[in-house]
Amino acid sequence: MDAARALALSLAALSGTGLTPDVVKKRVAARYPEAAPLPERPALDTLLAPHGLVFVADIGSGEYARPGVHAHTSMTVALPSRKATAPGLPQRRSPEAQRAAAFQDQLDRGVAAGRFRVVQVRADVASPATDALASALKTKAVSLDLELFAADRKTAAELGVEWANIKAADRAGPDGPDWPLLLELVRQATDGVVDNLLKRREQTLVLAWPGVLARYGLSGALSRIVNEAERGDAPAILLVVPSHADGTAPSINGRLPVPAPLPSQRLVMPDAWLANAHKAAETP
Repeated sequence: MDAARALALSLAALSGTGLTPDVVKKRVAARYPEAAPLPERPALDTLLAPHGLVFVADIGSGEYARPGVHAHTSMTVALPSRKATAPGLPQRRSPEAQRAAAFQDQLDRGVAAGRFRVVQVRADVASPATDALASALKTKAVSLDLELFAADRKTAAELGVEWANIKAADRAGPDGPDWPLLLELVRQATDGVVDNLLKRREQTLVLAWPGVLARYGLSGALSRIVNEAERGDAPAILLVVPSHADGTAPSINGRLPVPAPLPSQRLVMPDAWLANAHKAAETP
């Protein structure tokens, strides 16, 4: 995978403050270790500019930020320290424990009903939040980015399309002459991915890193996943969406709304749940 594509698919991980060039490169490399490495500045500036991130030299030692958006918010809080699980039934007296328990109850109800739930997690802790969710449900999260990337390559090979041409069309983006052809290939590949995912539903399906759906406007594939889960005749499907803590409706990379109109379909993971507050012993 080339560096530009890896970057475009990693936008959900590039939120909050502290986005120095090294941090950006490390976050992208952590998600796509086999991708070509991101370049140094100023070439890195060029790659990030179309995504609304510009280099600001007077923020600390210099970091990327969205113009006019640089403030300390709940999105910049460090990963909550996970508390050890206490034996027996916790008292859940503290507000943190009650918030965590409420989220767990909502999660359990959704899983028991075999329905669709979108789980909004803080963008800056999306990776550990996804891992914690999958672990709690005794399953393994599926990266949509990686699944669709592999399917794109397979479909291109089957159609006899040179991968270099795919990469060139992707770099050129929506304004490029071959973008419609790329979208058709991606949609064809996506149909196969969704088919295979829906066949895997022996247990709860946790879908993560959905940035590729927004990149290529794959609203039809997203609606199909939601509608299939809402039939309620198979284990639940949970879609993990990195989000800002601003109360807005869930959308992928701020571009593709998730079709979850009912409040019961939307869960917001609190820090307290990630810290295991609902299962930890409380100090008197």
